[in-house]
Amino acid sequence: MIERALLEQFSTWSQAGEAMVLATVVGTDGSTYRKSGARMLIRADGRFAGLLSGGCLEGDLVTHAGEALAAGEARLVRYDMRDARHDELWGLGLGCNGLIEILLQPLVAAEAYRPFAEMAQRFLAGHRLVQLLVVASTDASTRPGASLLLDGEEQLVDGLPPGRIDALLQASREGLSGGARAGRITVGELDLVVLRLRPPPCLVLLGGGADADPVLRIASELGWETRVADHRPAYVARLHTAGFSQAHELTAGAPLPAALLEAADAVVIMSHHLQTDLHYLREVAESPVPYVGLLGPAARRDRLLERLGAEAARLGGRLHAPVGLRLGGEGPAAIALSILAELQGVLHRSPDHEPPA
Repeated sequence: MIERALLEQFSTWSQAGEAMVLATVVGTDGSTYRKSGARMLIRADGRFAGLLSGGCLEGDLVTHAGEALAAGEARLVRYDMRDARHDELWGLGLGCNGLIEILLQPLVAAEAYRPFAEMAQRFLAGHRLVQLLVVASTDASTRPGASLLLDGEEQLVDGLPPGRIDALLQASREGLSGGARAGRITVGELDLVVLRLRPPPCLVLLGGGADADPVLRIASELGWETRVADHRPAYVARLHTAGFSQAHELTAGAPLPAALLEAADAVVIMSHHLQTDLHYLREVAESPVPYVGLLGPAARRDRLLERLGAEAARLGGRLHAPVGLRLGGEGPAAIALSILAELQGVLHRSPDHEPPA
């Protein structure tokens, strides 16, 4: 997953013409702060956005990023802290007992910030999955950092000889197993990194009362895209005043706009009005949204499902009601935390999450 804050920071820096490096974790072993697929951006002046460690590797990464920019080539950096003697020898003193490999890709205005600019453009346009192959070590015919971006049937090639594309496409299909976000493959003499990239999760709240605010704030901190909608004009106006730009006014009882649920990963229904929640449930049941949360106690859920009748079957195993994990605590902030904790587990397929019955 690429965090929305990283996309926004890239947009700001690229519009200013700043040279930067995209740092991506492409391999780990043992205990590490972030796992394969995690990313950060490092500017030429040493400023950075995102973290790949708890702050202990970033200073050294800034140095390596400067070297990658100076050389104009991608490179791999490897930190092996599984042996405490190496940890102390390198002077980092992390104590993590893990190995982490990081791919550094220079992004410069002269090359239109390829390939990250294309990825960012697609994600901001609502594309759900792209795959990227990046050359890490190479032969004489191909430069480090040459890439192949796959978006459905579309292929964007940057620096790869045409004669190698078919072999790379075949290797990319075999390069990642299951839900892996990053992997390594070899094609001839080329060592490549394969990355499966997803945009930030998209959360839609149906109901814009004051208890929606902490849900929106926490989701924003997680880097998610958020939308909120309500049929009460005063609620929508309050949300705009509070700084939530993606707040939409609905017409009571009317079908939900298709754009509201487009590419949504989760919907949480929280209008606190029985008839309105029934309408929202009926609308969402017709959608493909994979997660549907309903705020309120089990007795209220049962009343709504009874009124929904045969249409309730269309929700299948998607309905989480009451929404949220039982973490304890009271008040809007605690409820928001429980909702986002459950969503985090579901959307990231945590093995600790119990799916709904």
